[in-house]
Amino acid sequence: MAQGYIAQLSLFEIQVLNLRFSSDKKLSLVDVSRLTGKTRHHVQVIESRALGKLRRNVVPALNPD
Repeated sequence: MAQGYIAQLSLFEIQVLNLRFSSDKKLSLVDVSRLTGKTRHHVQVIESRALGKLRRNVVPALNPD
């Protein structure tokens, strides 16, 4: 089921979330920005957008009316 929610994200959104939350050493926004060549602000916006997409779809699935 989670694969369907992740499939709606762009490759960059998936990359940012993986670097920030799923690696052994969770990276900071600054670290992710250095690795990707994007600004810290851009990485933060992408992370927020990706989490928002997931939240909008996962929360209703977990809490059906």
